[in-house]
Amino acid sequence: MKLIAPVNKALSLEERGLLTVMLNEVSCDYCLLDNLYSHFPCESKKTIETTIHSLCTKGYVVEFKPSCYAVNKLKIHDMTIIEE
Repeated sequence: MKLIAPVNKALSLEERGLLTVMLNEVSCDYCLLDNLYSHFPCESKKTIETTIHSLCTKGYVVEFKPSCYAVNKLKIHDMTIIEE
């Protein structure tokens, strides 16, 4: 089963990509920045940090403790579930 967030034109490609991974990867449900760095080895740490902080500012991701993040699923109320 995969979750797809509805198209939100207020999110950048990087934001949508990171949000989709966090929604669908069990290891990223509650994740540390270090986990995201290893999940996206082709991206710079700065890009990942900028993107995660932007998602926090927009309310899609919450920071539970320093460098530990989770998706705010209440913000994404129109998710589509795809059965595999």
